Amino acid sequence: MKKLALAIVMAALVVGLFATVASADATETVYAYEGNPANAVVWRIGEGWIEDCNKTPREQQVVVRANVAQWAKWSVDFSGWEWFVKKPGDYYADCVAGHVQSNGQVTIQFVGFGDLAATEGTNVVNGASGTIETFFAALPGSGEPELDDWVKVTELTSCTLPDSMQLHEGYAFKLWNRIIVLDCNSPGTYEDVASLILTLDNQVDWIDEETGNFIPPALPFD
Repeated sequence: MKKLALAIVMAALVVGLFATVASADATETVYAYEGNPANAVVWRIGEGWIEDCNKTPREQQVVVRANVAQWAKWSVDFSGWEWFVKKPGDYYADCVAGHVQSNGQVTIQFVGFGDLAATEGTNVVNGASGTIETFFAALPGSGEPELDDWVKVTELTSCTLPDSMQLHEGYAFKLWNRIIVLDCNSPGTYEDVASLILTLDNQVDWIDEETGNFIPPALPFD
């Protein structure tokens, strides 16, 4: 029994060794003149050949294939803004500059956006307004928004940027914010905390959507 158990253990070790060698032999080290080598994996595919004869000419097919995932970059120079208002009025400012770039269609969802609401500790008397009406406008360049450019914050749902060369090169924009402070807004702090969700609409199935990492064993392809 001891000899049989030892033989089984040895066999398992040999199988594991061959599996390790086969796995290591499947990929090559990636180098990069530009970019991070960890962002690419290369596999050897197909069967090789050995020919030793006097035939001429002779032909063998070589296949080189690249599978590209969708990626996106987005950035803003500030993650929020804070108004200090002495007296009622209709105010606006270009508070945030942003940039979105991708090699495929993306969708940006606006979650939890609403008018600014009085926070705890702000005393809103009967008949006064506990909210401040809020608007946004996103514009390229340095121009100021027209009245038609403003979108009521409660109407924000999602924005889809279709695949285009402009998206490949990147959209630069200014995000404008507008608030209307009324006579009936009591003194205190009004706030809204919301989220932006960026979705890559054409992501491949060999990328883990939550981590952005390769999904093993996604490669090699036949």
